[in-house]
Amino acid sequence: MSFTTNEFLGLKFIDLSSTDTVNSSGATDYARITPPDGQIYQIKDIQYYAADPSGSGSGTHKVLIYHEATVCQYELYHKLIEVLGNSGTNIGIGYGGGIGILAGTTKLPDSDEESYSVINGGIWFNNNNPVDIKYTNSTDVNQTEKRTCNVVVAVYKGESL
Repeated sequence: MSFTTNEFLGLKFIDLSSTDTVNSSGATDYARITPPDGQIYQIKDIQYYAADPSGSGSGTHKVLIYHEATVCQYELYHKLIEVLGNSGTNIGIGYGGGIGILAGTTKLPDSDEESYSVINGGIWFNNNNPVDIKYTNSTDVNQTEKRTCNVVVAVYKGESL
């Protein structure tokens, strides 16, 4: 058995905040973090916040952080974090006393300890396996508020995880 250590190159702050309007009935706002070739990223912290779409009376909105892969002709994804809020509820990751998820929302992983471990260092990825962040608005009104998304990653030299 061999053990490989990858050279630590530093920390990087990534701002993926968006002010694009996300229409009602399931429209999405999407961002991807792709490390350059030869680097591996480890998420050290995530701060995500989306206010309840102003004036919504029904439906849900959510944020999903995931890895995407294509196997044969099928597109698959591996959920890392998902937070779902009903109409009238703000959604957030990285807030709430350091545990990570805003109260009043449904989340996966569902335990605070698992959520905390994923948010604080549990996500590693490289150029071949980027991380995607997708906001979906399934409420009855358009989302016109800013979605704040800040990610801090540790950067390592290397190709494979």
